[in-house]
Amino acid sequence: DAINQAPGDRHLYLLMTGSHRDKLSTLVQNRQAPFFGGIVRPFPPLGSSYIASMVARVNESLADSAKLAPEDLEAAFEVVGRRPELLTDCLRDLIFAPEGAGPEALRRIASERKVQTEIDTLSEIASMTPLQQGILRIMARKGLAFQPFSEETREALKDAHRGRMPAVTTVQTALLALREKGFVWRREYGQYILDNADIAVALARSDGD
Repeated sequence: DAINQAPGDRHLYLLMTGSHRDKLSTLVQNRQAPFFGGIVRPFPPLGSSYIASMVARVNESLADSAKLAPEDLEAAFEVVGRRPELLTDCLRDLIFAPEGAGPEALRRIASERKVQTEIDTLSEIASMTPLQQGILRIMARKGLAFQPFSEETREALKDAHRGRMPAVTTVQTALLALREKGFVWRREYGQYILDNADIAVALARSDGD
């Protein structure tokens, strides 16, 4: 602020990127936010140029009979939720696949990777306490509107707490455990969001939504 408000042509601009829109929004949404007044804009999704560069890179390591076409990689990218880190993992597995590489192998690897990622997430959730699981499900539905200590939220958690409304301190303890497990992120007291949007997707699928 001091630089931007000083006379002269010198200005400071900050450009920050991230893949979790809810987390980014908490940085600019109110006067207590560190970058209040900033703007959150969606970047263009990774498209044909990214796919072309990845195809060229991976084909260097594949036999002529196993080369990939851009549409092969695009399909795999879609399967893993257009997450570059998961696509990179799939391509690494493809290169070292003992049965040989190729478009069919990539499709199988991408599908298995997606399923396994979701299984791992749901398995870890299943090992949590009923109250922790209940909190995650409410957070998945509410998003930024989640109010952990409100009477409405605690009333909705009765079934997960032996039929009784949990106390504020009980909910807070459960949220702390979820933070330590890497499932919940806290910007400030009373404001919690899921650490990964895939958690909400996995829960919705498991609940049949």
